[in-house]
This record gives sequence, structure tokens and C-alpha cells, in this order.
Amino acid sequence: MSNNDFYAGLAADYDRMILWERRLKTERPWFDGLWSRFGTRSVLDASCGTGHHLVMFAGMGLDVWGSDASDEMIRLARQTARSAGLHMDERICHCDWNDLTKTMPRLFDAVLCIGNSLPYVIEHEMLAASLAGMWSRVADGGFLLLQFKNYLKLYSTRQRFLPLSSSSEPYESVALRMCEYHPDMVDFHVILLDKRGGGWSLRHQSTPLKPYTPEDIAPLLHSLGAQTALHGALSLAPFDPGVSEDIVMLALKLPEIAQGGRE
Repeated sequence: MSNNDFYAGLAADYDRMILWERRLKTERPWFDGLWSRFGTRSVLDASCGTGHHLVMFAGMGLDVWGSDASDEMIRLARQTARSAGLHMDERICHCDWNDLTKTMPRLFDAVLCIGNSLPYVIEHEMLAASLAGMWSRVADGGFLLLQFKNYLKLYSTRQRFLPLSSSSEPYESVALRMCEYHPDMVDFHVILLDKRGGGWSLRHQSTPLKPYTPEDIAPLLHSLGAQTALHGALSLAPFDPGVSEDIVMLALKLPEIAQGGRE
């Protein structure tokens, strides 16, 4: 199953698996600190999913655009924005990362790839092209922010199951998410139990993920002229390979680096 097929099958259920109110309440002060630190006025969420971060960023006064590789996610993101009173259909674009240079018509102070999106890119050549596409949309003085799971910790602990999530609207459902670990790949499974019409049904989808480490990503960013910093959370807390839940890489496009190359 391709990643697009994976999310086409899950998009309608995605928001019922994520505790958005709690997540955004936690993340908002972290992003507020980022915007203040770098004087950010415009942002491209290049893995916008169903659009909840777009709505939050717009509410923070930013000039907001979004993109995603899934047609169904784009449809839902536009719907989420409209439900929040935002008219931004033309700013939410269906686009692969490697096509951003051609599809996205402008540059941004910040380009984001958050929520463990990057590991869905399996091939090294496509990873390099994806990072280059995102980097191409960063304005001088801006930054690219990457967030993905800390697979160094996950491989150490072999944590298989993510916390159960459940919902009662519009029908009762339970989502089980689990990982199977292989030497250079993780199989990510989502099992959905739905109760409709008095009976339960089961759906199962899976997709491979590439367990990237900072050492896989940093050289590619440096080759683009980025100055990078490694963190362990969106709060920009220090990275600890055995403790941090996430890998967060902040790639800065300083004007002198953009013009003169990396020293």
C-alpha cells in the first residue's frame, strides 16, 4: 500500500485518533516562542494533514499556507479551515515535497514538516529531493523545522503499542496503533474497531516507515547550505537519544550562508 493509499483510507478517521485540543494547547506556547525568537510572520505547514495547525497558526496572526501529499487530507484541511471561518482553499495545496518549488508560488519565514511525516519517505534519493523542495521555500533568514519520532529510543525499548484512542462520535470506535521493528524499517499498523448498527467491524491498514536518525538528515541539510541545530522536542529542549520522544531538527537559512555557502 502506498502512503497516499494509506492516508486515503485513514483520513476520515484521523481526527478521531488525535486528541487535538490537548495537543494544540501543549504545542501553542512552543510555537509562540519560535515565532517570537525568529520574527516569523509567514509559515508553510508542508505536512498539514487535516488542517488543525493551520487554524492555530492563523489565530496567532501568521500568514499561513499548507500542503500535503494526500488529496483526502487536503479536502479535510480545507473543510477544517472553513469550519473555523477561514477562507483559504487556494492556500491549501495538494503537493509532494519534491514538487514544492514548482507548486508553491512564494517563500516563507518558516517551513514545517511535523508529526512524524518524514519517515514515510523511504528512498534516499526521494528524501534528498523532499528536503531540497522544502528548503527551496524557506526565505533568507528563515528556517525549516523537522519533527519525527526518536527511533533510537524506540529501537532500544522496542515499544510496540501507542496509547489507545477512542471516540463516541459519530459512532463508537477504538484505534490501536502498533509498530513492528526490522533492521532498517518499521511497519506501522493501524487497527480500527467500529461499532455501527449494534455490531463491531474491524479494519486494518499498514505502511512502512524509515527509522531516520539525525545522522541521516543532517548531511543532506548541510549540503543545501543549512545551519542545523538538534533538539528533542518542539519546545527546543536538548536532545537525549535514550530519553527524548522526538527528534527535532532546526535548519536555519542565514543570508550569508545562503549567499556564500556553508563553511
